[in-house]
Amino acid sequence: GQLKNLEAFFMSHADSAGVLTGWWDRFSRTPEMHINTLTLYQLVDWVINPATAPYHCSLVELMTTEPKQPTSWFTSHWWGEPVRDFIACVENHTRVRSLPDGSTYWVCAYANNQHELGKDLGKDPLKSSFARALAMACGVLLILDEVGPATPFTRVWCCFEEAVIVLNLGSRQAA
Repeated sequence: GQLKNLEAFFMSHADSAGVLTGWWDRFSRTPEMHINTLTLYQLVDWVINPATAPYHCSLVELMTTEPKQPTSWFTSHWWGEPVRDFIACVENHTRVRSLPDGSTYWVCAYANNQHELGKDLGKDPLKSSFARALAMACGVLLILDEVGPATPFTRVWCCFEEAVIVLNLGSRQAA
């Protein structure tokens, strides 16, 4: 699906050792990045923003063939985990739960228009794109990392997502 297409795209920019030649991290100024350590922060800088800038839209709007892609599962995670680890977690979740092909996952960086985040977030977090996606999803996939570990529990947006989940627990599935 879309995550595998995204992975294939950034992997096509790597050399045989997995180094993303010419890509660097704007925060650490690391002169080279590797496909196995590429984070969502870096993917936004090198793929999402450049791809969506001419259209001023979200990445999902560029990738989907449906006018409005439905949300099956909400993903709660932090942007610092490797993107390939994130994709592997989603694939494992799909396999373990025997979900059908085409099951969709709401991922903030892909669903929100990175050029107009204020519009997607708004002034009231309970009316944000995050809260709306949580309300539509049949369940939540909380992705824990090896970096922290369990960094999402230290991130304010992730804690907000978990709080919304707990408040609406009766209508949610644990992932």
